Amino acid sequence: MMDRDASPDRTFEEGFEDGYKFVAGSMVLVPLAPLVLVPLGYTDYAYGYKKGAEAAATKKR
Repeated sequence: MMDRDASPDRTFEEGFEDGYKFVAGSMVLVPLAPLVLVPLGYTDYAYGYKKGAEAAATKKR
């Protein structure tokens, strides 16, 4: 569950880590976050969370 995603102080990397751990579990090693351009309509954190969750879901397959 995304918490604190509206905070402009949270980074893409923090979001990526939180999203990855939400899907894969809190005790996993999180890969490095990719370098991306954040699309309009997202905060850095929210987009990082989305991409982290997608990365973990892809790895689980």
